[in-house]
Amino acid sequence: MLSDGVVADEFTFSSILRAFSNLHLIAEGRGAHGRLVVLGLEAMNAFVGSALVDMYAKFGRLRDARAAYDRISDKDVVLVTALIVGYTQNGEDGEAICLFRDMVNSGIKPNEFTFSSVLIACGNLKELRKGMAIHGVIAKSGFETGNASQTSLLSMYSKCGHIDDSLKVFKQIVNPNVVTWTAIIGCLVCNQREELALSMFRSMVRDSVCLNAFTLSTVLQGCSALALFEQGKLIHACAIKIGLDTDSFVGSMLVDTYGKCGRVGMAKLVFDGLPGFDLVLMNSMINAYAQNGHGLEAVGLFDLMQDLGLEPDGATLTSTLCACSNGGLVDEGRRIFSFIKDKYSFGPSNDHYACMVDLLGRAGRLKEAEELITHINMPDEVLWRTLLGQWNEVISMKSEMRHMKLKKDPAMSWTEIDREDLQVCKAVEA
Repeated sequence: MLSDGVVADEFTFSSILRAFSNLHLIAEGRGAHGRLVVLGLEAMNAFVGSALVDMYAKFGRLRDARAAYDRISDKDVVLVTALIVGYTQNGEDGEAICLFRDMVNSGIKPNEFTFSSVLIACGNLKELRKGMAIHGVIAKSGFETGNASQTSLLSMYSKCGHIDDSLKVFKQIVNPNVVTWTAIIGCLVCNQREELALSMFRSMVRDSVCLNAFTLSTVLQGCSALALFEQGKLIHACAIKIGLDTDSFVGSMLVDTYGKCGRVGMAKLVFDGLPGFDLVLMNSMINAYAQNGHGLEAVGLFDLMQDLGLEPDGATLTSTLCACSNGGLVDEGRRIFSFIKDKYSFGPSNDHYACMVDLLGRAGRLKEAEELITHINMPDEVLWRTLLGQWNEVISMKSEMRHMKLKKDPAMSWTEIDREDLQVCKAVEA
């Protein structure tokens, strides 16, 4: 287009900028911005400005997004909403709320997407009073029946711990769709109301609402939390019926659910039936192995991740160390702990140290576990509690032995020589 001498206008640039943002082409996006400046189109209208703000926000460059926003003199609701969305997407929820307040004070009327975005910010910060005030403005503005506003209201009240208010909002929805149904189920699960979440799911099915992968994975979280094997199987059957059993989100949650229910074999069947591996799925399977005492299998899967080039995260490392602890795999645990220290500059976290302390404590190496804690700059109470728990078990066992007048055979072991069992004893002080 440019080589043919055709001059791009603001509509062309807006489309190009959105394409660059979606493809995360930072250099190309900045180049297009530079051409806008040369042509004098940068500050002409909010249409181009909103595309620039959206692009820089998706790049995570909030200063550039704010600078582009400030250069637009004639701001409108689309432009302001673009920056509010950018702030919420990048964890700057306080800035999003402040911008919304400035927007209202300047006389710009918010739309449904503005309300939805600022409610997300209120929920993330647990700003209940501000969220309730915005709810009142939504009601007065006539946007209370909008799907985006309703879904964000559900989430905001839920994150603030007011799940009953989320339920009140949901009951006011005349025709809830799959998004609002899934949102309320997720809110209930996050607030430990799993039984009601499952009841909502059954109501959703009775109302013939089309299920999607997010619905199934969300309700499976409830089954996993309560270790409801039969319910999990029914949802698995439902997933097979509608062709979502091989979806990565659904598959990962099925593996997690079966693992929590102690059905490692079924978890492995689901795992093997999925078309590809990702980090979430691997973590679910490793965790299933760890929770059910299959330490060697968990370590084997961890090693497979390395071979496949999948970078483990903190959850992977913690689950694998827990698997070693539960399985008494001291050498494997040490290998993985050394891997963390050598591979990552930030070193092991307190959770990783807690797993190693537990592993060494279970193996009876309490002095070694104590020495490990002393090497941590700021050991927390969980680490000391883990170690003390192992000492308490030793003290309790010795007290019980004294009560029963039992004596320990010191350093007793058995070995086989010429098909005969020989007892070897070394005298040590008890």
